[in-house]
Amino acid sequence: MNNYSIFYCEDDSTSNAVIESFLLELKLKYSNITYKKISFDEIIINKLFDSVQPDLLILDLLDDKEKKLKGLTVLTLIKSSHKNITTIVYSLGKTGSKDDVNLVQLKREYPFVLESIKKFNDVTDEELRDIIEVQLLNRLPAQYCLKNENDLIIQLQISSIGRIDLNQIINQIKEKLGIKENIVLERMISGYSGAILFKFKYQNTIYILKLSNEISKLETEFDNSQKYYYKFPTKFFNYINPEKYYSTNKKTLGILIKLIEGGKTLFEVINIAGDFSNEIEPLLIDIFTNDYSLKKHYLVQRDLSQSWTFIFNKFSDNKFSIIESSYEELKPLFHDFDFNFSNLKNLVLYHTWANLDKNKLEKVSPFVLCHGDLHSKNILIQNKHPFLIDTGGIGYNYWCLDICRLVIDLFVKGFDYDKKDFYDINKISNNVKIAKHIIEQVTIPLDGKNDNFIKTINWLLLHCIDIYGDLYCKFEFQLGLMKEFLQASCRVGTLSHNKRAISLISAYECMLIANQTIASS
Repeated sequence: MNNYSIFYCEDDSTSNAVIESFLLELKLKYSNITYKKISFDEIIINKLFDSVQPDLLILDLLDDKEKKLKGLTVLTLIKSSHKNITTIVYSLGKTGSKDDVNLVQLKREYPFVLESIKKFNDVTDEELRDIIEVQLLNRLPAQYCLKNENDLIIQLQISSIGRIDLNQIINQIKEKLGIKENIVLERMISGYSGAILFKFKYQNTIYILKLSNEISKLETEFDNSQKYYYKFPTKFFNYINPEKYYSTNKKTLGILIKLIEGGKTLFEVINIAGDFSNEIEPLLIDIFTNDYSLKKHYLVQRDLSQSWTFIFNKFSDNKFSIIESSYEELKPLFHDFDFNFSNLKNLVLYHTWANLDKNKLEKVSPFVLCHGDLHSKNILIQNKHPFLIDTGGIGYNYWCLDICRLVIDLFVKGFDYDKKDFYDINKISNNVKIAKHIIEQVTIPLDGKNDNFIKTINWLLLHCIDIYGDLYCKFEFQLGLMKEFLQASCRVGTLSHNKRAISLISAYECMLIANQTIASS
């Protein structure tokens, strides 16, 4: 950091001692700080600012000896000289007295006034110190560099987070881990949460830095992961740094996760595997049906019971409007399908349509402790050992939602991956036919292009009764699939139009088929 000079103009001995003490504390933390006490006369009479200009001025408006608002004269001199010295002002004048100053109005008149405090005695030295520290951190030199400076996406992501905020968070991480050199950031593909992911390496350990401007959302995710992750089978554990890293303006939050070195996501394994039986099926058995697998976890980790209506709780209040927007955007692709949006809305919001009437279905099921975001890129494989990562969505939820998310993820994102058919709107009808196989839990025929994805989905559909045991209910599983299809249809930033259309049409098919399941039961 370049030298940062602070002048403070204060003639009250007590306040002067307080200011000097926390400036000394900041100097010990940031060695490039210099600070100096100055008087009104030095500025006004000796015209100090003609020869020197501090980076920050801390200014008491009231001259304690003469009981005059000499600080106003100082501000006028700064303004007329066009120096624009960043200034924090306060007054020791008593509220309501003739010496009182409208500090809000003062900031309008003098734009270089950064902060205005009614009375110094009304603010703690910690608060004033924090205001100054923000200014220091805003001037931090770059604490990071990019592995690929020409990556336009990472540049846009950094802009959306805020370069200063990111720099402050990186600085905290460096201090915590004892890193001296700049951190080299590399972009990672973000998941469904909307957070931005970077990775970096330090001392042979690779870390994932997850950042979001949705502070409360990421805080909840982090707190839930700390609260519940240990309740999952220990063989799935991955290290999560127990610290939260905030920018000084509290607009951005970062959390740190250890990346499994040499690992591949389950999606990658399925995509490149040569043989399902030897390479993929053993992993599925290890994750879902072996000893200490998710099967046993779902049997043990249970909580309160709810009816099937809770499946759609996510879309309550105003969130259903996102689905309505998706429908309006995508309905030109629906010409080959009967689609009654009112029926869909009645089911999702009011839980009533044909046999799916909440008054006729009294069954309740216990919640289980779900991963909450169990898509195939959140299952990491290292030397044939699975880890569950990105555990921010962990919590007790409806029993079927983990596997429903995984199945829909493999279908929507896996089929025709890296092929031009992935974007072909002419493939919508054929994909909806495949979706019906999934919804009805009928074996999907192989097509010679997506065989490992198909075999994986078929395995999950075949074994979900065994995995969930007494919890399994066919129509609830179908509605769980519907919920995941609905969410996929809204993923504007990560899915193409045709994939989103397939998802929304398939969600409607889930409703129709679930209704038939109930009618025939």
